[in-house]
Amino acid sequence: MQKQEQFMLDVNKASAALQTELLKLLPIQAKIIGVEKEVREQIVIDVFSGNKMHADMLANELVTIRRVSKLVSDLRIIYETLIMRIGTIGNYNELLKAISPAATSLKEVRKDLDVVLPAAKATFTKMSDMFSSTLVMLNLVNEPNTHRATDDALDILEEASNVVEQELKRKFPTLPQITVEDRVTVEA
Repeated sequence: MQKQEQFMLDVNKASAALQTELLKLLPIQAKIIGVEKEVREQIVIDVFSGNKMHADMLANELVTIRRVSKLVSDLRIIYETLIMRIGTIGNYNELLKAISPAATSLKEVRKDLDVVLPAAKATFTKMSDMFSSTLVMLNLVNEPNTHRATDDALDILEEASNVVEQELKRKFPTLPQITVEDRVTVEA
Protein backbone atom coordinates (compact mmCIF):
# COMPACT_ATOMS: atom_id res chain seq x y z
CA MET A 1 0.00 0.00 0.00
CA GLN A 2 2.93 2.35 0.60
CA LYS A 3 3.84 2.32 -3.12
CA GLN A 4 0.26 3.10 -4.17
CA GLU A 5 0.04 6.04 -1.78
CA GLN A 6 3.38 7.44 -3.06
CA PHE A 7 2.20 6.90 -6.62
CA MET A 8 -0.99 8.85 -5.98
CA LEU A 9 0.99 11.68 -4.39
CA ASP A 10 3.24 11.81 -7.47
CA VAL A 11 0.21 11.74 -9.78
CA ASN A 12 -1.45 14.60 -7.91
CA LYS A 13 1.80 16.60 -7.90
CA ALA A 14 2.21 16.12 -11.68
CA SER A 15 -1.40 17.16 -12.28
CA ALA A 16 -0.96 20.32 -10.19
CA ALA A 17 2.26 21.22 -12.06
CA LEU A 18 0.55 20.77 -15.43
CA GLN A 19 -2.43 22.88 -14.34
CA THR A 20 -0.05 25.64 -13.26
CA GLU A 21 1.67 25.57 -16.65
CA LEU A 22 -1.72 25.60 -18.40
CA LEU A 23 -2.72 28.70 -16.44
CA LYS A 24 0.51 30.39 -17.59
CA LEU A 25 -0.35 29.63 -21.23
CA LEU A 26 -3.78 31.28 -21.20
CA PRO A 27 -2.61 34.93 -21.01
CA ILE A 28 0.16 34.21 -23.53
CA GLN A 29 -2.39 32.79 -25.95
CA ALA A 30 -4.67 35.82 -25.47
CA LYS A 31 -1.76 38.22 -26.09
CA ILE A 32 -0.73 36.40 -29.28
CA ILE A 33 -4.32 36.53 -30.58
CA GLY A 34 -4.37 40.29 -29.95
CA VAL A 35 -1.06 40.84 -31.74
CA GLU A 36 -2.25 38.70 -34.65
CA LYS A 37 -5.39 40.82 -34.99
CA GLU A 38 -3.41 44.09 -34.89
CA VAL A 39 -0.93 42.92 -37.53
CA ARG A 40 -3.74 41.65 -39.78
CA GLU A 41 -5.51 45.02 -39.52
CA GLN A 42 -2.27 46.88 -40.30
CA ILE A 43 -1.78 44.70 -43.40
CA VAL A 44 -5.24 45.70 -44.62
CA ILE A 45 -4.39 49.38 -44.02
CA ASP A 46 -1.07 49.00 -45.88
CA VAL A 47 -2.68 47.22 -48.82
CA PHE A 48 -5.37 49.90 -48.95
CA SER A 49 -2.80 52.71 -48.91
CA GLY A 50 -0.55 50.96 -51.45
CA ASN A 51 2.38 50.38 -49.08
CA LYS A 52 3.20 46.96 -50.57
CA MET A 53 6.66 46.58 -49.05
CA HIS A 54 5.38 47.12 -45.51
CA ALA A 55 2.39 44.83 -46.16
CA ASP A 56 4.74 42.09 -47.44
CA MET A 57 6.93 42.41 -44.36
CA LEU A 58 3.94 42.27 -42.03
CA ALA A 59 2.44 39.32 -43.90
CA ASN A 60 5.64 37.34 -43.42
CA GLU A 61 5.67 38.33 -39.75
CA LEU A 62 2.03 37.29 -39.42
CA VAL A 63 2.97 33.84 -40.69
CA THR A 64 5.45 33.53 -37.82
CA ILE A 65 2.89 34.84 -35.33
CA ARG A 66 0.35 32.28 -36.54
CA ARG A 67 2.92 29.49 -36.17
CA VAL A 68 3.61 30.56 -32.60
CA SER A 69 -0.13 30.80 -31.98
CA LYS A 70 -0.61 27.26 -33.28
CA LEU A 71 2.28 26.04 -31.15
CA VAL A 72 0.75 27.59 -28.01
CA SER A 73 -2.66 26.19 -28.94
CA ASP A 74 -1.20 22.72 -29.50
CA LEU A 75 0.69 22.95 -26.21
CA ARG A 76 -2.52 23.91 -24.43
CA ILE A 77 -4.27 20.87 -25.89
CA ILE A 78 -1.37 18.65 -24.84
CA TYR A 79 -1.49 19.98 -21.28
CA GLU A 80 -5.26 19.52 -21.09
CA THR A 81 -4.92 15.97 -22.45
CA LEU A 82 -2.20 15.12 -19.95
CA ILE A 83 -4.25 16.52 -17.08
CA MET A 84 -7.21 14.41 -18.13
CA ARG A 85 -4.98 11.35 -18.59
CA ILE A 86 -3.49 11.80 -15.13
CA GLY A 87 -7.01 12.04 -13.72
CA THR A 88 -7.89 8.82 -15.50
CA ILE A 89 -4.79 7.13 -14.12
CA GLY A 90 -5.74 8.28 -10.63
CA ASN A 91 -9.24 6.87 -11.07
CA TYR A 92 -7.79 3.67 -12.47
CA ASN A 93 -5.45 3.38 -9.47
CA GLU A 94 -8.40 3.77 -7.11
CA LEU A 95 -10.24 1.08 -9.04
CA LEU A 96 -7.26 -1.23 -8.76
CA LYS A 97 -7.11 -0.64 -5.05
CA ALA A 98 -10.78 -1.55 -4.77
CA ILE A 99 -10.55 -4.74 -6.85
CA SER A 100 -7.08 -5.97 -5.88
CA PRO A 101 -8.48 -8.61 -3.49
CA ALA A 102 -10.44 -10.10 -6.38
CA ALA A 103 -7.40 -10.11 -8.69
CA THR A 104 -5.84 -13.12 -6.97
CA SER A 105 -9.07 -15.05 -7.29
CA LEU A 106 -9.34 -14.14 -10.98
CA LYS A 107 -5.85 -15.50 -11.71
CA GLU A 108 -6.77 -18.86 -10.28
CA VAL A 109 -10.09 -18.93 -12.11
CA ARG A 110 -8.26 -18.15 -15.37
CA LYS A 111 -5.93 -21.12 -14.87
CA ASP A 112 -8.91 -23.38 -14.32
CA LEU A 113 -10.72 -21.84 -17.30
CA ASP A 114 -7.71 -22.48 -19.59
CA VAL A 115 -7.84 -26.16 -18.69
CA VAL A 116 -11.61 -26.54 -18.97
CA LEU A 117 -12.26 -24.24 -21.97
CA PRO A 118 -9.20 -23.88 -24.25
CA ALA A 119 -11.31 -21.85 -26.68
CA ALA A 120 -11.68 -19.14 -24.04
CA LYS A 121 -7.92 -18.57 -24.07
CA ALA A 122 -8.00 -17.88 -27.82
CA THR A 123 -10.91 -15.47 -27.35
CA PHE A 124 -9.05 -13.55 -24.63
CA THR A 125 -5.96 -13.36 -26.87
CA LYS A 126 -8.05 -12.10 -29.81
CA MET A 127 -9.69 -9.43 -27.64
CA SER A 128 -6.30 -8.33 -26.35
CA ASP A 129 -5.00 -7.97 -29.93
CA MET A 130 -8.05 -5.90 -30.90
CA PHE A 131 -7.56 -3.57 -27.95
CA SER A 132 -3.86 -3.18 -28.75
CA SER A 133 -4.49 -2.32 -32.39
CA THR A 134 -7.20 0.16 -31.38
CA LEU A 135 -4.81 1.88 -28.97
CA VAL A 136 -2.17 2.10 -31.69
CA MET A 137 -4.72 3.70 -34.04
CA LEU A 138 -5.83 6.21 -31.39
CA ASN A 139 -2.26 7.32 -30.69
CA LEU A 140 -1.48 8.39 -34.27
CA VAL A 141 0.86 11.37 -34.36
CA ASN A 142 -0.14 14.35 -36.49
CA GLU A 143 2.35 15.21 -39.19
CA PRO A 144 3.83 18.68 -38.96
CA ASN A 145 2.50 21.42 -41.20
CA THR A 146 5.04 21.94 -44.00
CA HIS A 147 3.62 25.07 -45.69
CA ARG A 148 6.24 27.59 -46.71
CA ALA A 149 6.09 31.04 -45.19
CA THR A 150 5.94 32.79 -48.55
CA ASP A 151 2.83 30.86 -49.63
CA ASP A 152 1.18 31.62 -46.31
CA ALA A 153 2.18 35.26 -46.64
CA LEU A 154 0.61 35.39 -50.11
CA ASP A 155 -2.61 33.93 -48.67
CA ILE A 156 -2.61 36.62 -45.98
CA LEU A 157 -2.05 39.32 -48.56
CA GLU A 158 -4.90 37.92 -50.66
CA GLU A 159 -7.17 37.98 -47.60
CA ALA A 160 -6.19 41.59 -46.96
CA SER A 161 -6.81 42.49 -50.61
CA ASN A 162 -10.27 40.93 -50.41
CA VAL A 163 -11.06 43.00 -47.32
CA VAL A 164 -9.87 46.16 -49.10
CA GLU A 165 -11.93 45.26 -52.19
CA GLN A 166 -15.06 44.72 -50.08
CA GLU A 167 -14.47 48.02 -48.28
CA LEU A 168 -14.07 49.87 -51.57
CA LYS A 169 -17.23 48.28 -52.96
CA ARG A 170 -19.09 49.38 -49.85
CA LYS A 171 -17.82 52.97 -50.07
CA PHE A 172 -18.11 53.50 -53.83
CA PRO A 173 -21.12 52.54 -55.90
CA THR A 174 -20.71 50.14 -58.78
CA LEU A 175 -20.74 51.84 -62.17
CA PRO A 176 -23.46 50.71 -64.54
CA GLN A 177 -22.39 48.62 -67.51
CA ILE A 178 -22.84 50.38 -70.85
CA THR A 179 -23.53 48.18 -73.84
CA VAL A 180 -22.35 48.98 -77.39
CA GLU A 181 -25.91 49.92 -78.40
CA ASP A 182 -26.21 52.47 -75.57
CA ARG A 183 -22.98 54.30 -76.39
CA VAL A 184 -23.23 57.83 -77.61
CA THR A 185 -20.89 58.75 -80.40
CA VAL A 186 -19.34 62.17 -80.32
CA GLU A 187 -18.12 63.74 -83.49
CA ALA A 188 -15.26 66.12 -83.37
